[in-house]
Amino acid sequence: GGGGNIVSLNSCLSRLRVTVRDPRAVSDSMLGRSGALAVIRKGRTVEVAYGPRAAAVKESLENVLKAHKSAL
Repeated sequence: GGGGNIVSLNSCLSRLRVTVRDPRAVSDSMLGRSGALAVIRKGRTVEVAYGPRAAAVKESLENVLKAHKSAL
């Protein structure tokens, strides 16, 4: 759904938790290609299981979002 769809981003030991504006815009196949082991949807929250890489994925995503925001 793009960076504009992300409301908040958190991680725990094995999952990335993303609150989104429009959950229908989130692509499970794209998440799978990024290495997601599973995608769990709960309303506007999408939990993506990455195993022990969850914190690193969160950090990478935050860096991409910051770079995109500063380019605008």
